[in-house]
Amino acid sequence: MYTEASREPLLRSQQFAAVLTAVGCARAFVQQTVRAWQLVSIRDDAVLVASELVTNAVRSTGNTDPHPDYAALARVPVIRVQLGVRDRLLLVEVWDPSTEPPVLQGQRDGAEHGRGLHIVHVVSERWGVYFPKSGGKVVWAALTATHAHPPDRLSDAALPGDDCRSAAAATLSLPTMP
Repeated sequence: MYTEASREPLLRSQQFAAVLTAVGCARAFVQQTVRAWQLVSIRDDAVLVASELVTNAVRSTGNTDPHPDYAALARVPVIRVQLGVRDRLLLVEVWDPSTEPPVLQGQRDGAEHGRGLHIVHVVSERWGVYFPKSGGKVVWAALTATHAHPPDRLSDAALPGDDCRSAAAATLSLPTMP
């Protein structure tokens, strides 16, 4: 848990190559961070949300070949997963270089793809997308911690090319989803 004495950051981010293995790596990153921040009441939901958002980021910008060759890997863009806490909200953000906004699709029986944002919509308090000045997009979701004492302020670390305080504030002040 965060204490002033520990000075543990209240904002953590990690970059991943936009390949299929990023999903599992992002899950591990989220699980470790949520555990460190003692947000156990929302651990499973946070891992699920991050998994869905990273999967979408890889599909929209990365290499989805399960066995890519080295030449293909040299051209793979990166994605960034960022976690932050404000009050009792855990903010999960995934940045990718695409400017194509995500679309919440209707559910079709037996559909193999297209359920990720629906899961995020159901599990999160609210979610949305914004387009940072540095380019690309950030898809975010906010989860409420019910039985924890999460950190109470964000650090000064930044999203790619943006001031964290303004990006986090803009994200948390977006209207609730329809």
